[in-house]
Amino acid sequence: MVVIDNRGLVFYSLITFVAFLWSAFIYDQGIMSLISLIITVTVLVVSATLLIFVSWEILRDIKKKIY
Repeated sequence: MVVIDNRGLVFYSLITFVAFLWSAFIYDQGIMSLISLIITVTVLVVSATLLIFVSWEILRDIKKKIY
């Protein structure tokens, strides 16, 4: 059974929100736009990875229940 920790989900959501908000505020000309891009891409990659892992766990749980 897939167990998603609600406290971890809320904590991750807050961290993601702060990272996007901070990258939006530091978006400026030059090096700051590069830092903003790196932060945004990092958060998106981590979010996509978590989505893949959770989806994989859910599918594995569904297959266990069918067989």
